[in-house]
Amino acid sequence: MGRKAYTARALLKPKAVLSPTPVAHVHEASAKPQIEWLTLEEMAHRLRICKRVFGDIVRHGKVKVPRRVYSRKLVRFDPVAVEAALKVFDKGVVQ
Repeated sequence: MGRKAYTARALLKPKAVLSPTPVAHVHEASAKPQIEWLTLEEMAHRLRICKRVFGDIVRHGKVKVPRRVYSRKLVRFDPVAVEAALKVFDKGVVQ
């Protein structure tokens, strides 16, 4: 039992195989957009607030900020859902 030899043929990627039926191409705009999950720092930067203020809103705020908690140090935020949840704090312009 020896080591497998690395040849150029073994390192080449397999060529694509065309399917016999044509595949319909979906326009990028009509496809479901991918959700980008941001860290606390990235979300605070997007909202243009200090990361400590955003962290306080997440921990002790009146509004439940949607997030995914994978561990104590690994928390991710969906920017669209967070901005929708923080609409409570928006106030109209008073003239």
